[in-house]
Order: sequence, then structure tokens, then C-alpha cells
Amino acid sequence: MPPLYANLSKNSSIPDVSGGSLWADEVNKVLYLYGGEFQSSPEDFTLWAYDVILDRWNRSSDRNGP
Repeated sequence: MPPLYANLSKNSSIPDVSGGSLWADEVNKVLYLYGGEFQSSPEDFTLWAYDVILDRWNRSSDRNGP
């Protein structure tokens, strides 16, 4: 995994959550974020993936749809 940094930032489209699940895929160098509580209006729970190598967040989509 990457070295620790204290000055990390993220795009404002990535939600700020408290109590969500965050886990690492050390083989593919990806961090996953799911769920949590929001300070503002809640959004549907979405699985986010942060690619450590590419320094990019991706929102996974529901391929089956409603």
C-alpha cells in the first residue's frame, strides 16, 4: 500500500461518510468504501473504489438496474 500522508484530499463528488466500511485489496492496490452516515441528505449506499496507482475514485454502477 502507499506511504501514509496527512494532506490528502478528494473530489467533492466523493461523499463524506461516518461509520462506513473501508477495506483494502492489497493485490490490486484498491481501497473500497461502502455505506455510512451522512451529515447532509443521505444518498443511496454506493460502492466506491479508490485506485491507489492511478490516484482515481470510481463509483461502481448497478448493472442489473431497478
